[in-house]
Amino acid sequence: TRCSSRSGARRCVSEREVCVLPCDHPLAAKTVLTPDDFQGENFISLSRLDSYRQLLDTLFAEHQVKRRMVVETHSAASVCAMVRAGAGVSIVNPLTALDYAASGVTVRRFSIDVPFTVSLIRPLHRPASALVDAFSKHLQTHLSRLVEPLEVILGPMTKA
Repeated sequence: TRCSSRSGARRCVSEREVCVLPCDHPLAAKTVLTPDDFQGENFISLSRLDSYRQLLDTLFAEHQVKRRMVVETHSAASVCAMVRAGAGVSIVNPLTALDYAASGVTVRRFSIDVPFTVSLIRPLHRPASALVDAFSKHLQTHLSRLVEPLEVILGPMTKA
């Protein structure tokens, strides 16, 4: 998402998209998944209008990987719920994946860097607000606390 000239963005957190799998899936034995690992897999995808969906479709096409698209949904939370139910595998943002990691979803690194950034967008031509400033600080603190548990779940970075 791009900001207009009337607003400014401050990056709060920048991570990478991650792979999500049912706990008993054979690919859960790997620490890093490559595009080729998804060949022929049942894949749960975001809506065709979603920019991450479009990016991932292009990436898989460039690697000549054909996934079996079984379900499309509008949210990463829905994707993770379907993964947990065993409907397939997917690639989602790390914050949503972290939310499902303790409830039957295995989270793995993806070998391709697909950035996921959370930014706070504020209008440039409005006066600062103490309430918004307090919220901004709280948001930054909370998001920074999520990075460590994510790294624990993903484990050390290794080659695919």
